[in-house]
Amino acid sequence: MRLKTNLPTEALGPLTEAAEALGCAPAILAAILHRESGHLSGAARLAARRFEPHVFRRLGGGLAATHAGAAKLDPELAEQASSHGAPQIMGHHAKMLGYASASAMRAAFLAGGWPEQMQAMRLYAERTGLASPLRALNMPEIARIWNGPAYARAGYDLKLTADHARISGASPTRALRLGDQGEEVSRLQRALSAAGHPVAPDGVFGPRTEAALRAFQQARGLSPDGLAGALTQAALESSGFLEPPEESAPSRLDVEADRLVRHRGKLLALLGTLLALREDFAFWSARLGLDPDFLSGLWTRLSAAPLERWALAALGVALLWPRLAPFARRLPERL
Repeated sequence: MRLKTNLPTEALGPLTEAAEALGCAPAILAAILHRESGHLSGAARLAARRFEPHVFRRLGGGLAATHAGAAKLDPELAEQASSHGAPQIMGHHAKMLGYASASAMRAAFLAGGWPEQMQAMRLYAERTGLASPLRALNMPEIARIWNGPAYARAGYDLKLTADHARISGASPTRALRLGDQGEEVSRLQRALSAAGHPVAPDGVFGPRTEAALRAFQQARGLSPDGLAGALTQAALESSGFLEPPEESAPSRLDVEADRLVRHRGKLLALLGTLLALREDFAFWSARLGLDPDFLSGLWTRLSAAPLERWALAALGVALLWPRLAPFARRLPERL
């Protein structure tokens, strides 16, 4: 499956290997990478470092507002209190991942590039119990383990859900707004009602639907803009309120086209029948008083037509024949 991501080509192989080892889809790992470092590119992404002052303080390093300031107090603790690389793994997990220190982990990240960092990401998932939520696409649990217990405050799980949908190539979420109509709006209205903000499921996005939507967004800590975009729909979906969209039934044309494709032998037989009709042109020309030159020119044009047009003609015959057959059977009696 081709991922819709800004990851460089050299990252895709290690990413796929890590996903196969974890038994999960590559898209969810790519979504985490996008959420953590998708705003960076090239060497800057692999060398990314984010210092967390509260972690440095918790580890006993004291007060420091920046990595540079923390490094003057304790270089190793400064690395432990920072998240590193494209996956932004905290340095204090270094020994759990098999590194001698946080400084050694950072050095390995810089030297090993994507293969090293994807291996560390895999080990982290295996040793923190993240593998199972990754396989199940349990976004809240993934967010809790990767981002921390306060993940919901920043909507990490909702953003991760939207990132995964886009990267995996799932149908893009269409933002719904005031004035929209249709089944998608009805689904939204039913979801809002299930979430405790009742509104009639009439399929019309009116002022009452907008008010209910704003109330839901306010309750979930989202921007109360009255627009049902990717984050709002992800919030409804993750809460179990938004129903999956119903797949529309195929049209008769789709069914007949599929039947012709599956029965190519019959299609060839039908084309053979059309070819055999050429022999009867002279008879019908004389019987009906038609110009033989006209029929000959018509046959020439049909013979030069591409196979696609013959297939469409055969499809038309298949669709129209039930209506034309009774008339065709009575035609010789009238002539």
